[in-house]
Amino acid sequence: MVIEVKSFSEGAYDSEVIYTINGFMLADHLNVLNATAKVYSHNNRVALLGLGSPDLWINDGKYSLWTSNESPRADNFMMGKTPTTETWFGVFSNNPAAQDWKVKHAFSNDTGLVNLHSIASGGVGDLFFFVGIAPNKITDQYQTLIGKQRETC
Repeated sequence: MVIEVKSFSEGAYDSEVIYTINGFMLADHLNVLNATAKVYSHNNRVALLGLGSPDLWINDGKYSLWTSNESPRADNFMMGKTPTTETWFGVFSNNPAAQDWKVKHAFSNDTGLVNLHSIASGGVGDLFFFVGIAPNKITDQYQTLIGKQRETC
């Protein structure tokens, strides 16, 4: 089964595919996800915010997310921008289990395609996708799902 997330502009979904789940397995003690995302790229680095990295531009490699007592965790949320449209997308993996995310360029000439491979040691395989025209629209959708942080004095 292939699941596609399409770009979004002016209140309607476009035909451009920006995130594709190429395959997945959800089992009691193992969750696997293979996906392709279309994001800005430059000098073999991709513009993905999240995956436990404080940087916007990340290199190919493995990004490990560990379990914690906090749920949901911000590092389970990833956000990127497509290179050809004004579309931003977000992916939230609501899984408290330890996870490894492998990021690997699937392109030449900076076309923006990136392979994402995730392995989790178990847990419930909840994935949420957000699409919008600005990063604040994505974070608003994310915060609507998980709840907004309470202000303290």
